[in-house]
Amino acid sequence: MIQAGTIRGYAPRIHLERVAEALRPRSVSLSGEGEPSVGALLDAVRADRLQAAVLPASDLPLRVDDDLAWQVVLPRGDVQTVVLSRSGEDTPLADRAPGHRVGVVTRRDRALLGGLARSLEPVPVEDEPSGLEALRAGDVGALMVPAWLAVTLDHAGLEEEALNRIIWPPRPGEGACVLVHRRDHGELTSVSEGLIDPGT
Repeated sequence: MIQAGTIRGYAPRIHLERVAEALRPRSVSLSGEGEPSVGALLDAVRADRLQAAVLPASDLPLRVDDDLAWQVVLPRGDVQTVVLSRSGEDTPLADRAPGHRVGVVTRRDRALLGGLARSLEPVPVEDEPSGLEALRAGDVGALMVPAWLAVTLDHAGLEEEALNRIIWPPRPGEGACVLVHRRDHGELTSVSEGLIDPGT
């Protein structure tokens, strides 16, 4: 049994589920609660409380330890950012009325939104699903979502606008997934090599 975990958040959880699906029919048990930080997650792997950690490549620490094996696995998702809006709202985001409320998950998206149109009001949301709920409830008029995550959300009936990558560049590593395990874990060493995507 391979016990795999990740950090808290919707995007890390989606990556974890993708890796678990790719490892079938091997027995993979997913940790129910995400670790509070990357450091705590890696400590759990070192202590063998978890046999594998799955991380968005955008959350990788600057320093990679030699005691752990790291592999970028699975095809990278579409990194373009999309704007989800309620049905009938087809005005480009940059042209919307001053004070238009836009749900953002990351501080980076909040900063980029200010560069796109300072008159828009960024509204922090916990994650993409809660942002979608806020959008459907009318608490925000739009939601920023990476395209690879948008396809995992039930956004039927909503308008979708793809943003130009020049004005809204993706985070480094966005959409890419990393599998981390102890170097002495022979099964995972061979398995992870089979999941490597050369294009990613």
